[in-house]
Amino acid sequence: MLEVLLVDNENAILSGLTMAIDWAAQDCRICGTACNGADALEKIAAHQPDIVISDIRMPEMDGLTLARRIRSDYPDTQVILLTGFPDFEYAQQAIQYQVADFVLKPTSEEKLIEALKNARSRIDLSARAARADHAATDSLQLRRNLLLQNLLYGSAPSLLYTMTQLKELALNLDSYYIIRYSVQPEDDESNPLELLDQARALVLAEFPDHPTYPVAQSDRYAYIILCAPASFNPLPACLEAIRKADAGGVYTLTIGVSNHQSDPSAMQHAAREANNAQQFAEVDGQFAAFAFENLPTPDPAVFTRLDEVIALVRTALENNNRAGVQQYYAQLCAETRQEKLSLTSVRRMLSFLHTCGQEMLYVHCMDFLLSSSPDTLPADTSLDELEQSVYDSLMRVLDAVEAEGLDMDNLILSVKNYIDQHYQENLSLEFLADMVHLSSSYLSKLFKKETGQNLSSYIQHVRMEHAKSLLRTTNLKTYEIAEAVGISDPVYFSRIFKKATGYKPKDYRLEAERGS
Repeated sequence: MLEVLLVDNENAILSGLTMAIDWAAQDCRICGTACNGADALEKIAAHQPDIVISDIRMPEMDGLTLARRIRSDYPDTQVILLTGFPDFEYAQQAIQYQVADFVLKPTSEEKLIEALKNARSRIDLSARAARADHAATDSLQLRRNLLLQNLLYGSAPSLLYTMTQLKELALNLDSYYIIRYSVQPEDDESNPLELLDQARALVLAEFPDHPTYPVAQSDRYAYIILCAPASFNPLPACLEAIRKADAGGVYTLTIGVSNHQSDPSAMQHAAREANNAQQFAEVDGQFAAFAFENLPTPDPAVFTRLDEVIALVRTALENNNRAGVQQYYAQLCAETRQEKLSLTSVRRMLSFLHTCGQEMLYVHCMDFLLSSSPDTLPADTSLDELEQSVYDSLMRVLDAVEAEGLDMDNLILSVKNYIDQHYQENLSLEFLADMVHLSSSYLSKLFKKETGQNLSSYIQHVRMEHAKSLLRTTNLKTYEIAEAVGISDPVYFSRIFKKATGYKPKDYRLEAERGS
């Protein structure tokens, strides 16, 4: 129902207008009356009416002045003017102030109803236009955000498509930086998404003179695309945003800034730079904002040393040595922090150890796997959370292995039995590893440890034993025997047969015949 304010300096006219028509039948309700324009402005501020019906000639402020003020301050409110003087100048001003209708006194019920219909039509048109503008704005924002996400996460179809979309969406990415920011709540009760919104507002406020486009990533991390020239340094503004966040004491804000970019298709690369810079800031503890160009480059010898520590953790894990796992894992975490490696590098190392632990479950604890879900590493975690998650996973693996007991013999026996029965097929290390749900390197190591023999050597041994039997008991030609034991190259077969027995295949057959 529309709200209507009546304005006239004569009470009799106000009463007459109130009784002139059935307002409810027109889906209207009189929300108040005013005696002049100044009084009307106070009532409008209080009631926010949809329609104002006002006389023109009034003391203090006339109807035309009121119409002008309404058009300026309350553009959604429609005005109907009443006058007993059909002055052309009045009509011109009414048009200038976009008055909905201009009704001559004395007015009839029909004329007043028609004026209301005109005002209602203008309200409907205005509402539709506002909704259309809002929808268009939302659609543009949505399309922009989708394109920026595609560029950031590397799923834009083509350069031509990208450039076409940038032009259509009025996005200029000829000069930009990627900013990645992260929030770490000070307590467990805070909502990270709300804190992320607060952090975004702080960071955006530091770049009032440059276009910025926020892009979500997770509940702790987000991006801002900052369109600025190469001569602009975003870092001081980022540090100021962090200072304001620290003053609030609710969360810790860390920020990483990419190198300057001038190619929209390089946005994914720039995002990785921002990730590395932000992760370094998160680990560093000295500077909460870091630019990628200022990141230290680790000595290759550092990674060589860390690989050795990882090998020690893995060996201790495979030997069910809990104390060794704890010792070397703590050493690994301490050294990665000392070298201030990026979270991406640390995640890669710890993910490898996590995978090693899950492989052990496949070897020893099939019952455990059937009764519980395998561990998965959480995404977008802090360094502390990542280290603790992998440590907890390794301890659960050791607990499960100890509870189930070692069953290495059965697993290796199943592999050997399969080889004994399928030696004539194309047996590869990868195929056999997949069969028992292990990596090829782990199966090879386990087989060697349990049998004292390489897996490939065992396969060759089985094939040579069957080849000797065929040479002794059949008249098959050498190439036929080679194929029968799973070796397609007869020359290669003859060479490895001689290496295994000291005889060429035909000489072995002759010796067997002499012996019989």
